[in-house]
Amino acid sequence: MSTIAARLTRPALDTTVSNTDIVLVLLADLHGYDRLVDIEDIAEAAWKAVPARFSWPRHQEYPDLDAVDVTLRAAKKNEHRVTGSKKEGWMLTADGIGRVEKRQAIVRGFISEFGNAGRMKNRRERGGLDSSAVRRLEQLRTSAAAIKYRDGQDETITVYDFLAFFGVNQYMPDRKYVANRQAVENLIRHEPKLIATAALLHDRFSRNYKALLQQAKDGKNGIA
Repeated sequence: MSTIAARLTRPALDTTVSNTDIVLVLLADLHGYDRLVDIEDIAEAAWKAVPARFSWPRHQEYPDLDAVDVTLRAAKKNEHRVTGSKKEGWMLTADGIGRVEKRQAIVRGFISEFGNAGRMKNRRERGGLDSSAVRRLEQLRTSAAAIKYRDGQDETITVYDFLAFFGVNQYMPDRKYVANRQAVENLIRHEPKLIATAALLHDRFSRNYKALLQQAKDGKNGIA
């Protein structure tokens, strides 16, 4: 049996609660619904929560980075519940958030009963959005792009509205836009008008916004 297969099948206590569900809930606790979270932070949280599953098999004093990474890669490939990578960090998708909302009570009960709950007793429970996410959602609702869309003025939406909505600029790498777009989609998943606004912005500008910005810059500088 390969090392990866061994990690995926390693039993620990109540197997009705999967490693995937545990990791997804802990990723949400680490703000993984609106940002990429480093694999080491996720591994530490999982190790503290359920050391029997997320520590080295013979040395439970050490978190097992690979056990968490394997779980996340499988959740991305098979169920599309996370996005990212070991190198850039991990973030929940809308499907992942839905899974957390459905399973978090069971997962937290499992951690409380079988995990090392003493080290986690001061952890903030995140049943909903925290204050920073609430503020960001309100910014999206009152953004120029959202207002123009609601007023039926789609044709007046500009590339600058696109940048503000997704929090990007022309100098950021493409992967930053992908991450920011996912974070926005996670926040607006229950708001149809914002979902439609985001889709319109993505379709209209995602492939050419850097070229449009460069054209505007060249025009300002008098470059033909």
